[in-house]
Amino acid sequence: MSVEGFQAYSRALLGPACSPSALGACSAEDLKVVESYRALSAEARVAEQDRLAAPLAAAKAEVKQLEKETVRGSPGPNPSPHTNTNTNTAQVKRLEKEMEALEEAEEAAGERLEELKKSSKRALKLMGRVDAADAAAKQEL
Repeated sequence: MSVEGFQAYSRALLGPACSPSALGACSAEDLKVVESYRALSAEARVAEQDRLAAPLAAAKAEVKQLEKETVRGSPGPNPSPHTNTNTNTAQVKRLEKEMEALEEAEEAAGERLEELKKSSKRALKLMGRVDAADAAAKQEL
């Protein structure tokens, strides 16, 4: 990275963040979020935040549940040497397939969670900044 590139990156990273007091730092998309959120009543703001946060909470719960199932589904101690070898082999193969399926489901749920975080986190952060700016403005009065 060149010095100029690093300076531009640093200015973008350390410059003013998009907020009601720094609308010039907002992208068109962020500006739309700030303006539409600001136009909402207090009750509607809570509902909008809940609408964006609910899928994140559900995805986190799904990942947590799949992690528990993966741990719970892991094979236990070695089978008794007195049991039928064919039965043991079949059980091991069945358990391996179940574990693979659980691990794939856990990975997919983790990917969905990350996608939701990327899509919702920015809007939730902007909403928090609007709420903070409005609260500060009320205290000044």
